[in-house]
Amino acid sequence: MNLSRSGILNNWTVHKRISRVANDALSYQVSFLTWRRLATFVVAPLGLLTFMAALIAQSLGIGGQGGSNFAEMAIASYGLGGFFAGLVIALPASRTRLVKLSPRFMAALDRPLRPVWILLHVAVLSGVFVFYVTTFVFHPHQLQESWLFGADNMKRVYFGAFDGWGAYRHLLFVFTAVPLFKVVRSVQIVIGEGQVLLNVAFVIPLALAGAVNLYVAFRIFLINHEDKVSALLFTLLYGVAASTWIFSSFPETHLVTTLASNIFLVILISQPNVMSSLPALATMNAVAAYAAPQQVLLALVPGFSYIIQNRWSLRSFGPVIKYGLIVGVLFLIPYLTVLKQPDNEVLYFVRGWADVGNFFEPEWYILVFLNFLPFAVIGPVVHPNIYSEHSLAVLGQLSVPWMILTSIFAIFAARCLWGLRSSHAKAKRLVPGLALFAIAYILVFLYVDPRESFIFAVMSLLPWLLILHTGYVGISSRLWRIVLACLVIGIFINNLMLMDFINELIEAHPGDWIILESRI
Repeated sequence: MNLSRSGILNNWTVHKRISRVANDALSYQVSFLTWRRLATFVVAPLGLLTFMAALIAQSLGIGGQGGSNFAEMAIASYGLGGFFAGLVIALPASRTRLVKLSPRFMAALDRPLRPVWILLHVAVLSGVFVFYVTTFVFHPHQLQESWLFGADNMKRVYFGAFDGWGAYRHLLFVFTAVPLFKVVRSVQIVIGEGQVLLNVAFVIPLALAGAVNLYVAFRIFLINHEDKVSALLFTLLYGVAASTWIFSSFPETHLVTTLASNIFLVILISQPNVMSSLPALATMNAVAAYAAPQQVLLALVPGFSYIIQNRWSLRSFGPVIKYGLIVGVLFLIPYLTVLKQPDNEVLYFVRGWADVGNFFEPEWYILVFLNFLPFAVIGPVVHPNIYSEHSLAVLGQLSVPWMILTSIFAIFAARCLWGLRSSHAKAKRLVPGLALFAIAYILVFLYVDPRESFIFAVMSLLPWLLILHTGYVGISSRLWRIVLACLVIGIFINNLMLMDFINELIEAHPGDWIILESRI
């Protein structure tokens, strides 16, 4: 077969041109001039308009009382922040100043954008968002009046009955989810009214936080070890876990707290040294604590890990003390002085619910352990009253399939813990701090509110799974990968039945004190 030299060259030229076009499509370089135009003509004007609209809404008294007043303040602050950010980027000398201020940020702006990957990420996050948002909303009842597993009634936050201490205790939620709810409701009013639409508006902020939270979890697992398959499987396990699924689909504050805590973890695990980015880490710790005060315990993760890593040397306590001072200035001092309860009972929640006697009742230990570990991942398909039962009778309510699935998960977890010895995952240096944080979290809610411990389990679930993922790296094989994949499928099926069961209970028993109770 004879081929002309020119024909071969022409074919090669065409191939190179096609490759170049494809590469340009997959890697589109955005110049800083584009970002500047976007800031000048979109970000700054939109920020100013948002700021003015929030001030007008506040002056006209639109939006309710109490905690919901924070929504207009939040929207105004976002608008003002966007306006100034747009101005800063729009200035002629902004590039030089930004490079000096944050070289990493400018390097991120100069990286090639890959539209295909961006669209893929958006598609996956949208799918997760829809998955969460459609779990509980399609009911004629008022979802905002539900008290699922004893969780707070979100009508208190959204409609302003969550005044004083209630708003301060979940300040990050009030500054993020409530404004988003109000924006969604403003759009919905144009479309029409209806209970399902109202339910969707309540759930959208949490489902959005749930989708972002799942992406953050994937990044954490991927940074921990570069194996994408194991990172994906552990992310799926986390995403379909009972506590994650429920509180990404139900109007409660805990998913916002969980997201803030997991962003803290992704900053921590990304650093070459535990204390190499101390100010940023301590600041994010304070932000998470504004979502829920107990998240100040996150300081145990870098602090204890750093001390263990340096073998309890006196020099290791210097950065830890500095870290604590930053968290104290950013969170503890403002929280205990400015953001105190109107009647000055700052520790109202602890004084109202805590009981030292809980430490002397074995039944509470069993209940809290079940809620924080197996129930948080594999929710038994039983009445939610069982999740708060102060009796060993709870063990008799568990089904045989649930016990089999939980036993397999326990064997898998034990094998992962054994694998910690030979693991080379990045989070191995954090295991002491992660374990101390998770154990301290359990003890805090054993003391404060063991009956409702299930609703707090989601905030410490990822640290547990990160420990298991670190150990899994040390035992990774085809057999255990198959076991993990089967566990994900089994847990998904089990928790899908749990969601269906809860939906049936909500419709069949609208007066149940733990499923649906209207207290306002």
